[in-house]
Amino acid sequence: ELGGLLRGAARRGESLAAFTRAAELAPDDADIVNAYAEALALNNLPEQARAAFLRVVALDPNRWRAHSNLSRYLADVDPPAALRHAREAVRLRPDVLQTNVNLAEALVANRRVDDAVRLYRRIESGLAPGDLQHSFVSARIKELLRQRP
Repeated sequence: ELGGLLRGAARRGESLAAFTRAAELAPDDADIVNAYAEALALNNLPEQARAAFLRVVALDPNRWRAHSNLSRYLADVDPPAALRHAREAVRLRPDVLQTNVNLAEALVANRRVDDAVRLYRRIESGLAPGDLQHSFVSARIKELLRQRP
């Protein structure tokens, strides 16, 4: 509770300390470990966040946000694992834009640019008219097409 209040107040250092202590006291509580992982991410501690998110999915494999976050945190160090977590996030929540974007980016990390472009095009076709994400998705498709050999 204190950690959540501090996080809401944007007092990141104090929030991290509170979540660190909470995770030490309840290392098997997926909610607490997830909050700790998010606090690590907010404090730009990617290696520690990655380890904490891995703990979260070990405790509760149905945590789609943790899988989605892992897809980003693993992309540079273990692209195949990033892709597995991205796929799992989409399996759990195919309706969430961010899980699909993270899957597209995991495909890019695995040098599957054509697959990523196809997925981004599917994402784009599913966006509502006027959705602010159109410009991001369109720009990303153009960027990926320029990268192709």
